[in-house]
Amino acid sequence: MGRFFGMDTKLYRFCSMAWSLIHLNLITLALCIPVITAGASLTAMHYCLLKLVRREEGYIGVMFRNAFRQNFRQATILWIAVLALFVSYRVDWVLVSSNPDIFGRPVQYGIMILAIVTFMLFQFLFPLLSHFENTVFMTVRNTVILTISRFPRVIVMTLVWVIPYMILTHSFALFPLLLMLGLTFPGFVCAKMYDPVFRLLEPAEEPADDLAFEIPEEEPESETGKNKET
Repeated sequence: MGRFFGMDTKLYRFCSMAWSLIHLNLITLALCIPVITAGASLTAMHYCLLKLVRREEGYIGVMFRNAFRQNFRQATILWIAVLALFVSYRVDWVLVSSNPDIFGRPVQYGIMILAIVTFMLFQFLFPLLSHFENTVFMTVRNTVILTISRFPRVIVMTLVWVIPYMILTHSFALFPLLLMLGLTFPGFVCAKMYDPVFRLLEPAEEPADDLAFEIPEEEPESETGKNKET
């Protein structure tokens, strides 16, 4: 029986990973409920997910708490900005929809496109904040650079988030699954996708004074800030 349930077996690793994702999902959801703390919670979640992808596991609760505290100020600023954008899109959509004769469908399509673009930028925003030390401005700048330079990857990452929610929201019976893995499972898949990108940007030597980075093409040489360690 030991060969089936030992700590080195695939079954044990699978169960351990599943529990880590469930545990992390519950913590993230709990700290997203106050709304204002959602940005720091999502940033801490991405920090832990990248550790899991790289098999640098520690205690989920400890890693999450440290990342949450370290990134709280910057994450909250970015979260409020993102939240304000989506609220404005919603208000504009309701206003345009209630006055179709005045605004017309092109305005509705424009609002929809802006919302989609913002959500696509969202794919790199908090992962970058969780892994690299930078100012808020440079984090946003680097997010835009990565979104443009890795556009096909960003499209897939966006679908990884959208498709499961489209399925789950049409079946109330699947709500427990959403509660257990609704954030961390798509986040884990996306972490596997942005991990190779981040590895190209990690400094091989001492971190440069310039906090910005250039997106490498052939021979990647990072100019980003140092990696965060909590």
